[in-house]
Amino acid sequence: WWPGGLGKVSTHALIYARLITDGQDHGVHGFIVQLRSLDDHLPLPGITVGDIGMKFGSGAYNSMDNGVLRFDHVRILRDQMLMGVSQVTREGKFMQSDVPRQLVYGTMVYVRQKIVADASCALSRAVCIATRYSVVRRQFGSHNGGPETQV
Repeated sequence: WWPGGLGKVSTHALIYARLITDGQDHGVHGFIVQLRSLDDHLPLPGITVGDIGMKFGSGAYNSMDNGVLRFDHVRILRDQMLMGVSQVTREGKFMQSDVPRQLVYGTMVYVRQKIVADASCALSRAVCIATRYSVVRRQFGSHNGGPETQV
């Protein structure tokens, strides 16, 4: 399931799939894959793509083109592989790049740290708003015609 134009509009997608060469599994790698024909916009062989249909709720999100994508024995060409960290030669040989593994790992850790930092910033803002609101909020019925009870 994926939001953002996959159901009806997208012709290409960035996917992560297992790289298998000569029967050997090299793990998950990124690829840019064509999903539909550019001539008639029909899905390519082995690719099932479609819209997930109506969304729940008030219908505000029904204009979103959320979709589902399935690959069934699709062969992805070598030139569609994102070869920044590893690559496959024209002869089909898998090669790790010279990029130090610590750099790749460091980037992953940095991104995860940024996610936590951004979430904590959003949480602190929400707590500030909730605290300020609870200071001035009143509820329950008034006693003897006076103001409502403060929370």
